[in-house]
Amino acid sequence: MARKIKFPLKMKDGYDARSIEELREHFDLESVLGYFADGRLQTWLRDRYFDDEAQQVSELDPNDSELVTKICSILGVEAQEQAVNVDVHEINRYNEKRKQLLEKYPEPELLNNIDAVAFNEDDIIQIIEKGIKEIYLIDNEFEFPFEISDGKIVKKDGSPLPADIGISLYDCKFIGKGATLHIDSSAGPMCEIFRLEFENINFIFADEDLELFFKARILKDIDSSLEIAKSLYAGKEYKDAYDYFLLAAELGNPVAQSFLGDMYYYGQGVQEDYAEAAKLYRKAAELGNAYAQYSLGWMFDTGKGVTEDCAEAIEWYRKSAAQGYSCAQYILGQMYYYGRGVKEDYAEAVKWFRKAAEQGDVDAQNRLDELL
Repeated sequence: MARKIKFPLKMKDGYDARSIEELREHFDLESVLGYFADGRLQTWLRDRYFDDEAQQVSELDPNDSELVTKICSILGVEAQEQAVNVDVHEINRYNEKRKQLLEKYPEPELLNNIDAVAFNEDDIIQIIEKGIKEIYLIDNEFEFPFEISDGKIVKKDGSPLPADIGISLYDCKFIGKGATLHIDSSAGPMCEIFRLEFENINFIFADEDLELFFKARILKDIDSSLEIAKSLYAGKEYKDAYDYFLLAAELGNPVAQSFLGDMYYYGQGVQEDYAEAAKLYRKAAELGNAYAQYSLGWMFDTGKGVTEDCAEAIEWYRKSAAQGYSCAQYILGQMYYYGRGVKEDYAEAVKWFRKAAEQGDVDAQNRLDELL
């Protein structure tokens, strides 16, 4: 007859308890309650012929306020007073999550952060309630966000949270492992309130406008930010446009920096400030933006926001003109024609007027008509 294998109970210190004496010596309540919740404690006791103890454990109510004391008494160990409020269901869920991870994602990063792993939306709520800010979303499609109430989330099914509290989403980061978030229309106001991060998440959006908004405000997508900003700017909604240009500008986008430079130069949605305009034009110019190079040249040419410097102006005009920016080509032609900052050179002036004229610059075309 085959001999039955008696599996040990692994304790938190890594010890495999094979006897009641070893269990008592290496006892830790969290592990034992987990084995109680999934039934392995009862089996372990029966395999070692502690039938009475196994029966007593089987008859215990997980919701009994004296559960900890009773289990400790049955196993012959001293009750741990600090663990009286241990939630058996939570421990069982922890073990379930660990088992699921071991089957598909046995990665140390996940196994070492099981408390932060979410397989469903209830998991997310429990995790955030604990104050955990990095949450791993595993193999599921999640509805997001939850219902919003006074800046906090509540369960979508309307069921109350413990003690009627909502859960703050401030500064949370969601890390995906085969997970998808469905973003619905209630995400709009939430995006304005919370500072969220996402990594390796697939998204499905309820509509295109929401997708654009979410990508700009939450995912900090430069193209989305620029698209919204330009649309608002064209509609002369300068204050709102400023916010979206700023999002892209802070991520180092030279087009957004140039637009912000214009807004400070012309006082659009902000107080007119030539010095701030010059700073923004310089940032974009140094990143190779032709318009910003021309604009910075103009600032040095006119002494607005910077000390007037004709040589510096010409340097930036040249860089912009070399990229084919017609306004810079035209003004460079003017400087050669009049000898401003450079030696007067009729042929060089005509060369730059012609380059600008070929791009449809009307002023350059008129100058060529006058000169040729």
